[in-house]
Amino acid sequence: MSSRFKVTEKGREIVRQAREKMGWKTTNPGNHEPLVAASKILNPDTVIYENAYYGEVYADGINTSSWKRFLEGHKVAERVFCAYCSVLKVELKDVIDLSETEGSIPFVLLPLTSDPQDTSVFISVKIPDGTIMERGEEFIQAWKIRNTGNVIWRNRKLTRQGACKGLGLISSPRHVKIPLTNPGESVEISVKLKAPEVETTTYALWKMTLNDELCFPDRYKHGLFTVIHVL
Repeated sequence: MSSRFKVTEKGREIVRQAREKMGWKTTNPGNHEPLVAASKILNPDTVIYENAYYGEVYADGINTSSWKRFLEGHKVAERVFCAYCSVLKVELKDVIDLSETEGSIPFVLLPLTSDPQDTSVFISVKIPDGTIMERGEEFIQAWKIRNTGNVIWRNRKLTRQGACKGLGLISSPRHVKIPLTNPGESVEISVKLKAPEVETTTYALWKMTLNDELCFPDRYKHGLFTVIHVL
């Protein structure tokens, strides 16, 4: 049987402050950000996250029940405990109840908080998918995402995938700069777009890049996108 651990009473206050800093609610079942972030730490290759419309797939043991139990100081599985500490950016030694670990932190917990993690979570979009536009209409699309890893986003860009203009396509710049974003911070990325001059339904897709290489080559297959109807 795998070990189970809990947060100390003092640790609960540390966790509460970290959670509030991240902007995460305690019991809101629709707040999937910490669950997605924890899943990516435990199983980055298979976790699928597109957006709230398509649903989420969490790693084993990651769910609203274990998240609430962790926050309230109840026991959760060892790997789950470690993942939640990692996404909250709290040190295990500061929050774990050592009375049930013979006074030391099990070695198996350490790698999850020491490896660099470069991950993000989608928060919101300014113009909903399916919005009706006039032919040639110019508009500003904006997405808000959060840096849920422990790597600073520096010198990054949001880069259009595929052609940036053409018959029936949304016109856009090749890329826009992403402001420096520290772990735990949210950032809004805006792009000036132009609807095509013909009646159609079309979409455009962007992904984060650094030095012209994808930051998340094996994750977020849909990236950030916008879909419009042109009449």
